[in-house]
Order: sequence, then structure tokens, then C-alpha cells
Amino acid sequence: MFPDRAWPEGFEFPACSNCNHGSADDDLLISFLARTDPFTDGEGDDGRMPDIIRSVHQKFPQLVSKMMPSAIEARAMNRRLGIVPEPGATNQEAGPVRVTDEIDNAVRVFAGKLTKAIYYLHTSQVFPTNGRIGLKWFTNADLVTNNGRYRVFESFQGLDGIVPALVRSRSLLNDQFEYKLSLSTDFRFRSSCVHGPRQARRAILER
Repeated sequence: MFPDRAWPEGFEFPACSNCNHGSADDDLLISFLARTDPFTDGEGDDGRMPDIIRSVHQKFPQLVSKMMPSAIEARAMNRRLGIVPEPGATNQEAGPVRVTDEIDNAVRVFAGKLTKAIYYLHTSQVFPTNGRIGLKWFTNADLVTNNGRYRVFESFQGLDGIVPALVRSRSLLNDQFEYKLSLSTDFRFRSSCVHGPRQARRAILER
């Protein structure tokens, strides 16, 4: 997922074989999703997107076609999001793509793995089998319709906690993802996590 394999220092964890290899397809979709960003110009692209797209097509042959809306759907989405195609472009070319069930499931799997990893990182304990993870995720279409704001994040700002600096070789990686951690004495914690990929692909995701 991380460009140039530059993940944050300390984010390497022991795992059983099932956990380590059982989500390879989900990890592939997350790598694909992480490079889908309409708000940047593509600088810093690590060049892996063509290989990732080929792998996605091999594993999920129908995925790309399922992501593409019809012309009528694309026109309706563009009107709702205030997107105007450039001269010569169609609504499908300029508009959002769908979040499929496969992508939604991959996000849920990845969020669970990341949350458990953060828990282990800060407590040195394995996430309990009776623990629960609450997930609320959104796409960049939500940012378009809310002028770049997301109210859930704004509500988290009022919570006590820390936002650790994510570093590798003295370079900050908080532009890739960051989290806010609230940890109690009994190791119950709240963690809000946002992924902000540097990689850029001109697409808006619509759920």
C-alpha cells in the first residue's frame, strides 16, 4: 500500500500465517484504492499503478466494469457533485466511479488489521478476541459535497488523545495516513484513522 514500500517505522508486527497471507487480495484492492485521488497532480507516483491494475484485473476480472456507472448514472452523479466535464469529455470520463462490494469488504478487513496493529503497537498486547471495532469510512465524494470537510473528523478534534508522528528515515508519512489515539488505563481505546494517499489517479469514488 505504501509508496516505495516506505511504511512508518515500528509498523512491523508478528502475525500468524492466516493473518499474514489470508488478506492478500484485500491488500491488493487497498493498494489500488490508495492510489485513487482526484485532488493531487500525480507527483511522487511510485510507478506501481499499471502493475497493480493488471493484478486487480487478474484477481477480479469484472471489478473495473462494475465500478463504471452508466451514462445516465454518471450524469446524475456529476450533477449532484457539481462536476462539469471538460470540453470533449463524457460524463462517465469526468464523473465518479462506484465503490463495489469487493472494495467495501477490503476496506473493512484493512481497517481491522490496522486498528489491531495500532493497539498492539501502543499496548504490547494482542487485540482481545472479545474486542469490538467500530468502522465508519467515507469516500472522497463526501469531501466534494462538504467543501473538503468531514464532520466526523471535526468531532474527533474535541477528544483527548495524541496524534503520533509517523516517520521513516526522518521523513514524515502523516500525509499517507494518521490516527488519533485515546488510551485508558484498562487499555480500552478510541482510534480515529484517516488515510490520505499521496498517489494520484483522477477518480472520485461514490458509494
